[in-house]
Amino acid sequence: MPVAPARVLRTLPWVVPLLALALTLPGVLATSTSGAPPPPLPSPEPAGLLELSTPTTTPGTSVTVGLTVTNDLGTPIDNASLQVAFYRFDVNGATQGLSPGDAWAPTFSGTLTLPSGVQGRGEGLSGNFTLPSLPPAGTVRLTLPVAVPASAPAGSYLLRDRLLVNTTQAEYLFASRGYFPDALWARATLTGNGTPILNLTLLGVSGVVPESALGVVSPWVTPILLGILGTALAVAAAVGVHLVRQRRRPPKHQSSSGASGEPDRNQAPRAFGK
Repeated sequence: MPVAPARVLRTLPWVVPLLALALTLPGVLATSTSGAPPPPLPSPEPAGLLELSTPTTTPGTSVTVGLTVTNDLGTPIDNASLQVAFYRFDVNGATQGLSPGDAWAPTFSGTLTLPSGVQGRGEGLSGNFTLPSLPPAGTVRLTLPVAVPASAPAGSYLLRDRLLVNTTQAEYLFASRGYFPDALWARATLTGNGTPILNLTLLGVSGVVPESALGVVSPWVTPILLGILGTALAVAAAVGVHLVRQRRRPPKHQSSSGASGEPDRNQAPRAFGK
């Protein structure tokens, strides 16, 4: 059973910024599956190698998750393997892992149209794909359909991603925060005195890439927000009309005592002497 759902989504503001920050740190080491010492990356900071875009939706809907791979390594990519997966549910700071038996969790399903040369499929909580060769600065974009069950509780459904890249020089592995156990991540990102670091050798990867989260809000949130917005616009319009009328109203002529005095001598007389 999921943890108790919140009525209003409260996302974790640190999730994406933290991982984006980790991505910008120099990824100078790589890990080879052969167990050899990790070679240096062709480009020291592949800042835009892998990007995820996720929407916010309501239960019982179908949405898409966007995924872009850009060859920022400075050398041609021969081929690559990509995995993206829902792995954790978070609501108000309380989290739990997701498993294939969670019928309330979002899943990759629906008609999938892949770019030329890309193979694979999304099924259940994860999607696995193989990518073709990419020249430097080359880009592949995937649009993955996701079904959100009507029973999905409000909260954040975290998505992790992993990319294994083969080039003529070496094999490089990139992974997001969700692929590392908490204890290992803590040792690799903080020193004993609490100084932030990023120890890629300890993590066993060439670099850390950002992950994202699919936000699900309760259906009643949308009409309430629209009602608040409509009320605010109505109040603003009423104030605007009042101000316009005030500016257009002709000024009253006051005597020194503050009472209305005689009309201005330069003002034309009114009809019937009034």
